[in-house]
Amino acid sequence: MTNKLSFFSLFVVILVNSQQKKTTYFDKEWKETTKDKAVFYRPTPVVLNDSIEFIQDYFINGKLQYQGYSLKKENHKKNIGSEYWYDENGFDNGSKYSQSSLELKFYYPSGKLWKIQKPNGKKVQEETYLENGSLKSIDSVDYDSDSRNTGVKKVYWNNSNNLAYEEFYNTEKQLVKIKNYKQDGSLISEINADNIIDGYVINHEYFKYDILNNFAIASKKLSFNDKISTNQVIDFPDAHFIVHGKYSDILQKNGDNYIFYNYKSWISDDRRKNRAYTELENDDRIFKFKNIQDYLGEKNFLLDVNKIKNQTIENFKNEITKKVFSYYDKEEQLLYKYFFPTPEIISKQVYKFEDNEGYGFGYHKSNKDDHEKKWRLYSSESFTAFLFNLQTNRPVISFKDSSDNFFIPLEDGYLLNNIKVKAEDKSDSKIDHNLDVQKHYTIIEENGKKKLYSVFGNQVIRDSYDEILMNDYFIVTKKGSDYSIYDPFFNRLNINNIKSVYLKGDYINVLYDGKVRNLNSLLEDTLPKKYIYMTCSQDPNTYYKFSPAYDKNSNRNVIVRIRNRWDSSETQSYALKNLPQKAKLNYIYNDIKAGRKDILNYFKYDAYDIEDFFITAEYQGKKGLFSFDKEKRNFVNGSRITIKDKEFEKKYSEITQEASFSRSKNEIEDEDDHKFRFYDFNYEFDAITLLPMEYDDIIFKDELIIFYKDRKYGVYKLSKEPKYKKTGIRKDNFLEITNEKNQQGWLDLATNIEYYN
Repeated sequence: MTNKLSFFSLFVVILVNSQQKKTTYFDKEWKETTKDKAVFYRPTPVVLNDSIEFIQDYFINGKLQYQGYSLKKENHKKNIGSEYWYDENGFDNGSKYSQSSLELKFYYPSGKLWKIQKPNGKKVQEETYLENGSLKSIDSVDYDSDSRNTGVKKVYWNNSNNLAYEEFYNTEKQLVKIKNYKQDGSLISEINADNIIDGYVINHEYFKYDILNNFAIASKKLSFNDKISTNQVIDFPDAHFIVHGKYSDILQKNGDNYIFYNYKSWISDDRRKNRAYTELENDDRIFKFKNIQDYLGEKNFLLDVNKIKNQTIENFKNEITKKVFSYYDKEEQLLYKYFFPTPEIISKQVYKFEDNEGYGFGYHKSNKDDHEKKWRLYSSESFTAFLFNLQTNRPVISFKDSSDNFFIPLEDGYLLNNIKVKAEDKSDSKIDHNLDVQKHYTIIEENGKKKLYSVFGNQVIRDSYDEILMNDYFIVTKKGSDYSIYDPFFNRLNINNIKSVYLKGDYINVLYDGKVRNLNSLLEDTLPKKYIYMTCSQDPNTYYKFSPAYDKNSNRNVIVRIRNRWDSSETQSYALKNLPQKAKLNYIYNDIKAGRKDILNYFKYDAYDIEDFFITAEYQGKKGLFSFDKEKRNFVNGSRITIKDKEFEKKYSEITQEASFSRSKNEIEDEDDHKFRFYDFNYEFDAITLLPMEYDDIIFKDELIIFYKDRKYGVYKLSKEPKYKKTGIRKDNFLEITNEKNQQGWLDLATNIEYYN
């Protein structure tokens, strides 16, 4: 400790002497200026080892504004270690860390030692001192780790070991609890997750602390956070103008001046009952009326609040949910439609004018001018509608797409920012039922039951359920064995006697009245879309072929995996060594392409691992199903593979090249030569038995592995013993079955439950 303090004393002498040499003054934009115009000043930095400087900046009132170290290399300045900022009252105002390999020291505004940072591998060892000079703690901190914002953050009172407050974070880095303490260490308040949103305390008293160098100096009890509102309706009784156009704003009159009122509306990622909130704060922009328009520019407009339609909030909500608002953009040749599925949501849909063969607006086909022309949906988005009540009963809607927008009702029509929109009854306008339901609603579990809430914390369906499921088009509820299906507007669909239902992309897969149907949002039968999942590392021109082959060296039947690209080919052979040598092997799915792994994806296999697959082995008329652990493989040298597959044999004949194969000089130089290059790898594995070699047949059907034994069928992964007399078609989660009693029905593949007609 003596050595550390003596070094510190020497450092202070250097610091004091250096400050006497030169002081640089800055204006509010950190441009050099004179002392009489300065907002900040900087004493001459202390230079260490001719390459490192310690910088301390001050407000003009003498309060410390910043401290940190900088590494100088020629004209380039780079910060190292921690940097700390302070507000005009001298309290903490943020920090930042940059990698450093040097021991660094930081100080209280009084000049006393506060912290020593010592690099320790990937972490930093920090010694923290109280202002009285005693060692407070020694911690190992990983500034690069994402885990720094998880767990518990503790702040102590200055010059004591008593806690001031604790903040508790979950694994998603969300603040979920706060505990506040008196200076004697006794607990005075505990705030739980229901009263916290994105780090803000809502609807609960809370404490504000003055923090200096991570120590609490004082605290103030506040009743409620009046700068945060979780209500949809926000009152602005003193509003005089709104700004609309490129951006939106609200102006309040204060004497002869107009103050810009700053508001920011957000939807939290935290899936709680209340997710929508608005930050409210007076702005520092103050203007005389004659100067406002010059400040706004040509693309922003002022609207007197008195021109907004005078009506109650309830009348406004009732009005907007019955209409569709639209305008046509001639330049883009697009039709825009806006409507309110509920008073809390505004939906934006964009349409293109096309004929029935997909030709765009303005296209002319010769000899056929009578083709059907239609507006076709091009895009659909939806946004949370925040309602601002200006003065008394002059409501407008604020929402965000690519920018802030106002939807404004006037006495003679409607404005969307500065665009006059046409209004018509919703029943007379065709709109798509697409809505991002999961964006606007939250499922909350309370007392073992689930309820559905809007982002403003309002319960949407007045009941509780055992299960609630959602996708963009549907909400499914289940109570006991009873299902109900709702569209995005919460109209209950007329589908009864539902046995099981699944949400699949933009449709529902439902079993009811003894039949399975895939229905879209209009309750029309639809064909499921097929998606191709591309892995993040694979060339889209790469494809895979699996073929049975014969290894002349070991006299075994093997599987050959051919990986083909546009300019190369690679083969690998797989032999399962604990099976009979003459067993015929076959890959269960013969046409797998890059990223397309329906069967593996269905059975929860890693979609990014193309080497996982199933193999059937046939010996003496019986088949089994096998896999292997690719990490436990033995390499076999010098094997020659004879391909039995005719398609492959036609292209490649016989593969004899080994891994050491290289192209000739002429081949390398000839860019037009795209002959396949072969790399022959051969592996042995211990077979992992999934189904023993005792079945009459094992096939891949409708993306399922079906096995057959003793005139009965079974489905691998659902059972190991065959139990069905017949299997029919598969419709997503349901497989048509007939049991031994000739009862027909459906097998739910997700739950393994049978439903007979």
